[in-house]
Amino acid sequence: MEICKTDRCAIDCLKCGIPGAIEFSLDNRRLTTQANYVHDIDGNPIGFIEIIEDITDRYKQDIAIQDKAYEMQQFHAAVFDSCNIIMFSDEGMITDVNEKLLNIFSGYSKSEFIGKHMSEFISKECYQTVWEHLTQGKSYEETQPIDTGSGVQNFHHKYMPICDRSGKMLWILLILYRQA
Repeated sequence: MEICKTDRCAIDCLKCGIPGAIEFSLDNRRLTTQANYVHDIDGNPIGFIEIIEDITDRYKQDIAIQDKAYEMQQFHAAVFDSCNIIMFSDEGMITDVNEKLLNIFSGYSKSEFIGKHMSEFISKECYQTVWEHLTQGKSYEETQPIDTGSGVQNFHHKYMPICDRSGKMLWILLILYRQA
């Protein structure tokens, strides 16, 4: 249904050939109104019927969802900018790394990471353990030495499966913390 955002009434819109509903505010309420022709037995228009629906609660819920989505975008950006992050597909392929991580691995570019499989960066035994945890919907943590290109340093790794409501893994988040 098309929503008209003008101050016309639904009957005026219908007379002008504009189908659909009109959404408007009145006395701190959010309303929609829709008009339809009423026809006689021969199909001739004999009047109008206008239906007005109070959508205030649904409108407030939609605004709350939009606000929460914006907050989550801001949160995601803040976390992504402040931690050393690698994002993997549900199959273990690197889909993204952030600039902070690239600063640790001197000499490496983002394109050198994208498309590589997580098994290329960890031992076979460790990979099997990590993958077993992730496919069960569990996080996995460990500390490992990593050659960053400017020397070997210890990093704490936290692999986290990001799942939908049914538990299906959508992607994997790896956050690395430098250990002293």
